[in-house]
Amino acid sequence: MRPTINLIGHRFDKLFVIEVSERKYGNNETLWICQCQCGNTIEVPGNFLRNKIRKSCGCMWKPLNEEYLSELKLKLEKNSKWNGQCQEWTGQKNRKGYGRIHITDKTMDNVHKISWMIHISRIPKGFQVIHKCGNILCFRPEHLELLKKE
Repeated sequence: MRPTINLIGHRFDKLFVIEVSERKYGNNETLWICQCQCGNTIEVPGNFLRNKIRKSCGCMWKPLNEEYLSELKLKLEKNSKWNGQCQEWTGQKNRKGYGRIHITDKTMDNVHKISWMIHISRIPKGFQVIHKCGNILCFRPEHLELLKKE
């Protein structure tokens, strides 16, 4: 087993490591107690901090957080290619072929839904985002629309 690297006093984006937790994560990995810039305290595995998977307590993933929305936009641009009029996702996909993206360390969602939320607005309850172009990898906002669930 590898020795634990002391992360106390280090800052990882919005998280500041304040102490080691008594609890463990997964395969006996060290959990670190972190103070977020917003004031919340959370426990985070060290590899999530070092690999920039966890950047906040979750407060960053809010519709009005422009900094995080800009970061997600860049991630969408970086993992896409143009196919005719469609902007297609080239990153991870689910079993049905839809593009998937990490929005927090524990949460993934469909790329077209995230694109809608970044560029248009929240998805109202009872609605879903569909592809007008018929291309399930496309996340271009102009090719998406809301449809009431049946």
